[in-house]
Amino acid sequence: MHARGLDHFFGSKENAMKLRSTWVTFVLSLRLIFFIMALIVSDAQIVQAQRQKVPIFVVYSGDDSVGRNVVFQFKEAIRRSASYQLVSNQDETGMTISIVTLDVDSSTRTALSIVGTVAYKSCERGREHQSSAMFLHNLYVLGSERSVESGNTLLADLDKAWDDANQKWKQERKQEGCESRSGQN
Repeated sequence: MHARGLDHFFGSKENAMKLRSTWVTFVLSLRLIFFIMALIVSDAQIVQAQRQKVPIFVVYSGDDSVGRNVVFQFKEAIRRSASYQLVSNQDETGMTISIVTLDVDSSTRTALSIVGTVAYKSCERGREHQSSAMFLHNLYVLGSERSVESGNTLLADLDKAWDDANQKWKQERKQEGCESRSGQN
């Protein structure tokens, strides 16, 4: 179409210019929105990269198939987690999760005990020192048909216990005058 055709289509040259101006404003606004969204996404990725995963070493003792499967699913949940990282060497972490299972009835259910311990820097009278603590101890009876769900449940329980313990240790550090010192809880 020629300019004359556009004038005919839009009614006048002024209407065509108004529409063009509106369209340009719209396109520029979209570009600005996409630019801002790209900045937000990149900032979120930087924050995520800066947040370190908590390394976890899992020790397992048990001879039943249900227990082995539940522990396998628990480890898989850790691997998928945004907060935790499964490590293969206890020297790589201060957190150790010990799991013991026992066959309850003919390979359909297992009794499971999970204990979480952690080495951390505690504070007493303004001085930091290395400590260790048990922050999780739960008992379960789990069935073979829900092993994936059970693995996820174990991780959710661990996560809650870990958050609760960290809050407690932060309060203790603050009360003892170590809140401004660097180091992990």
